[in-house]
Amino acid sequence: MREGMISMNTERDLLRENLRDLFELDLEERLDRHLESKPHGISPSHHFSYPSHECVESYRDSRFFSAVSLSQSLVDGITRFACVRNRLKSGKDVGKRIHRLLNSRFITASCGEAMQRIWDSQRNDFHHMNPSVTTDLSTLKRMAKGNLDDLAIIESELFAFHSTDGAVAVVHPQYWDPKADGKLPVYLRLE
Repeated sequence: MREGMISMNTERDLLRENLRDLFELDLEERLDRHLESKPHGISPSHHFSYPSHECVESYRDSRFFSAVSLSQSLVDGITRFACVRNRLKSGKDVGKRIHRLLNSRFITASCGEAMQRIWDSQRNDFHHMNPSVTTDLSTLKRMAKGNLDDLAIIESELFAFHSTDGAVAVVHPQYWDPKADGKLPVYLRLE
């Protein structure tokens, strides 16, 4: 090996130690953020279930920009999903979808307000990467936490359930896709 070159094993070891140090550096803050986030525990196993979980992980891991952007995408997808499942025109305008769902009484005012707050949280700046998008870490953290709280409101309402004798009874069956045997494929968050 030439002098000055680092072997792959040495480079890997250095990287491992660096990543371990970074993890330990903010471990307590990550724990605090994890404990303060309260996502909905059970949702249908749909295309947006994992991204919703990833949104929580992004907040926990200080990836606030990602959490804000992903929560906005989730509102876009969930409102479209709710409109389709309730046989409403979905269209491209999220604000109109929210109003349709509200006016048809498929969501409550608090759910609609939560959807609108997420959608209005500098959505165009984030989506288009405008120069005006905030880069202030404390602002991003506050936005991400607010959006995460609002996402919990939305999911808790749309995917509401009751547990009776160990069985899950859903409140809004139109959002769930039971298997032929009547069992519901679910996405569990057991954190």
